[in-house]
Amino acid sequence: NKEELIHNRKRNTSVLRRRDDEGGATKKKRSTAIQAYQTNQNESRRDLVLAAPERKTDLQAPTLALKGHQDEVTSCTFDKQGNLLATASFDTTVMLWKVGATTQEVGTLKGHFNAVLDITIMNDHLVSVGADSGCVLWDVNKGHKVRRFKMHENRVNAVDSHDHLFSTVSDDACIRLFDDRQKGVQHQVSQKWPILSTSFSDAFLIVGDLAGDLTFYDPRQLSSPVETHSTSSGDKAITGLSSVGDFVCSCGRDEKLRVWDGKRHSVKSSRLMKQMSGYHVGPDHNLIRCCLDPSLRLVAVGSVDRFVYIYNRVSKKLMYRLPGHSGTVNDVSFHPKLPILASVSSDGLVLVGELA
Repeated sequence: NKEELIHNRKRNTSVLRRRDDEGGATKKKRSTAIQAYQTNQNESRRDLVLAAPERKTDLQAPTLALKGHQDEVTSCTFDKQGNLLATASFDTTVMLWKVGATTQEVGTLKGHFNAVLDITIMNDHLVSVGADSGCVLWDVNKGHKVRRFKMHENRVNAVDSHDHLFSTVSDDACIRLFDDRQKGVQHQVSQKWPILSTSFSDAFLIVGDLAGDLTFYDPRQLSSPVETHSTSSGDKAITGLSSVGDFVCSCGRDEKLRVWDGKRHSVKSSRLMKQMSGYHVGPDHNLIRCCLDPSLRLVAVGSVDRFVYIYNRVSKKLMYRLPGHSGTVNDVSFHPKLPILASVSSDGLVLVGELA
């Protein structure tokens, strides 16, 4: 019995050793497999990082949502340096945002008694116009009102500036030209139809009206138009204008985005250069606006379907259809130096995003 017990103990010890050896080998294989999996995962993450597009701006994130307005946002524009973004709203205010590594609100301008419909920044001044028939000149650096103009008899739909001049257009069918260094209106002229949009090219002051007429004026002599061009399809009202140098883009309720020759002496029989479609307007008759890229490569427009449409100006190809808003996109603005686009909407949001 004693010999049998010794024999069984030796046999059990041998079995245990064999099992330990097998278990160790299994654990080693499992550990090797885990290490290989982790290595593959790390390499995959590295490949994803390497494949991600290189960012060209110092924004905190590729897209920022700026909240502050309490109602629909109607207009947006950058200053010439791109450090400041201004936005206007139905809540009767203009908000100022610092754009950069730290994007934040830096001021709120209060001086209108009804919705603010459009804004422009010129030198150290900002001009806002609205449904209260008013036009307000602001000192951007100090954040206070410099002067209030009450020259129109109906709501003022749009404003644009060039050097020290700025023009306002209204449902009263009048164009008024001001100088920020002087009090009162400098020149004015009346048209047949309510005027919804205005823009300065290098050579002209251009306005778009409810009937779909695009009218070119010499700002030095506003008494009579130089040329008038008519669009010819559907609901023709021209709701947005934007100019860079000698190029002008327009958008309207016929859902056509057009690029025009804005040279003083055009050699072509028609100033219309390009025409694009794809964006949409709705029954709410918002003043949807467009914007030319400062490099003249792209042209963007808002849309009632909550997207921003961006086209190549030359090829007319749709380059981007940007989501993010939950309401009609009313206005868009390109950064003057960086691949950044701002958009504002009836959802009350301001989106600032990078373009890849």
